[in-house]
Amino acid sequence: MTRTTRLLLVATPLFAAVTLGCGKGNTNLPATATGTVTYKGTKLTAGTVTFHTKDGPYSRFIDTDGTYNFTELPVGEAKVTVETESANKDKKVPSYGGSDSKINAPSSAGPKKGGGGGAGKGPGMTSSPAPGGAPASGSSGTYTKIPEKYATPDTSGLRTTLERGSNTYDIPLND
Repeated sequence: MTRTTRLLLVATPLFAAVTLGCGKGNTNLPATATGTVTYKGTKLTAGTVTFHTKDGPYSRFIDTDGTYNFTELPVGEAKVTVETESANKDKKVPSYGGSDSKINAPSSAGPKKGGGGGAGKGPGMTSSPAPGGAPASGSSGTYTKIPEKYATPDTSGLRTTLERGSNTYDIPLND
């Protein structure tokens, strides 16, 4: 066997493995998601957006400019919820500390749970609004009441498919 033939026998399978391994079908790479949240055409400036994925929920505060930003999410289908009650300063907060849900620090903060916002992990997490019903830390915008249906994955009607890389998903709430 010639030297060229041996080189081709080794190089061809190696080239094929590298080429196929780098294809678009690799679902282990993260997705990012950004967007604007509006209610009846007006930007929401407080509250949280949560992507409910196969790996669990990932939440971020809505920034005061009406946007959200996830730095790392799993690819695939996601149900999406939006809530604003965490910013309701008139809401009665139970003395034991409030809700069971957990949310991330503002979008500008560092990554959480795998870099993209987690369910109860990482610094900057909170499990309820601040004492007295003040907006949760990092959610300093103005409270806007929205229908409760948007806060539950089964009733929000909000869904998206996250693909590897950058995703834009604006969330217009209309009723």
